Amino acid sequence: MKQRFALSLISAIIMCTFAPARSGGTSELDLSMPMATLEWLAFVRAGHTDADIREHFMRHVAPTPGCRVIIHHWARFRKDWNAETFLDFILQALDRIPAPGPEKAADGTLTSFGRRKALWTDALRHPERLERLIQQLQNRPQMAAARARAAAALPPDTPLDNRFYLVTFGASTAFSVGSENGLDLLQLPLNADGRIDLGEVQRILAHELHHTGFFYWLNRNLPDLKIAPVMLAGILAAEGMASHFIDRVPDHLAEFRQRKNSIYEQVAADWQRHTANLPALYERSEKDMRDMLKGSLKPVDAQKWWMAGAKGPAYILGAHMIACIEKELGRRAVFVVVRDFRALLTTYNRAAHRAKLRGEHPFVFSADLAASLANHTGTGS
Repeated sequence: MKQRFALSLISAIIMCTFAPARSGGTSELDLSMPMATLEWLAFVRAGHTDADIREHFMRHVAPTPGCRVIIHHWARFRKDWNAETFLDFILQALDRIPAPGPEKAADGTLTSFGRRKALWTDALRHPERLERLIQQLQNRPQMAAARARAAAALPPDTPLDNRFYLVTFGASTAFSVGSENGLDLLQLPLNADGRIDLGEVQRILAHELHHTGFFYWLNRNLPDLKIAPVMLAGILAAEGMASHFIDRVPDHLAEFRQRKNSIYEQVAADWQRHTANLPALYERSEKDMRDMLKGSLKPVDAQKWWMAGAKGPAYILGAHMIACIEKELGRRAVFVVVRDFRALLTTYNRAAHRAKLRGEHPFVFSADLAASLANHTGTGS
């Protein structure tokens, strides 16, 4: 790492604080994990032993707030997820330990491991690229605009205090854990000149800020809810709203296909494929939600299928449901679901019945399933 670069970012925790889009809130960007990662990658390049490489990571990278929030994020889905398993996750990508599977799928596209390996290999070989990106982010991306964009799709009394962590991950491009949000330095959207696409960063930040607002209402209104049996409904609501109001992928499909970026190409391909399969997705979601309430489908298995890919089926189906609710009942009806996602199916069914009166043929969920979801408390589940 260049000395002048290291000196300019010498603090252990570096934060950029952004003005709030509404009263009573700030957002911070923590850069400590990528700084520690750059030093660790230099240590790897220097040819140290495997034991020393592990010790350096656990001493300097694992304690950073960004690394801790990654572990918190994935521990929701994998009980074995901790700093050691995360380090193995990286070392697999760097060919330091055996790979967990193939780099390419049967159709020739990169697997999740293949993408991870490409990202970490590039980071190891070209640290100067990451240094330039970090310097650009110190110029404070358009957080105020992102906050305003998220706030417009949330109830007016939703606070948006939060902290963003710039992380080095290689899996989720961005993620939200309550008021803590991660943004992956290894997968930032770039323009043709290699500089960060700040407009796209704004969209990513707004998407995760919307999740912050969604989880605020979940924690406030349903603090004791046993969420596992109704997790799929929560995913459909949270990702559907952020996808419909913030991402608006259908409006950008042509642009995504033209970007020389495999992630955006996959987003466009996933969206097109799952949209063509919407009737089957509705049918499967009904069955899966019923099975989860009965306990015959594990949340981890549902999450794995519905969130697979750059944009899993949950994003597309959820966005379609939220679009129907907004079109037929207005945004206030969506806000009802924000405040209590258990109302998703009953609210959607009301919208679908209105659409039927106009001659459309939307899917309608069974009334008993909608009622079971709306009345779920977790007691005895």
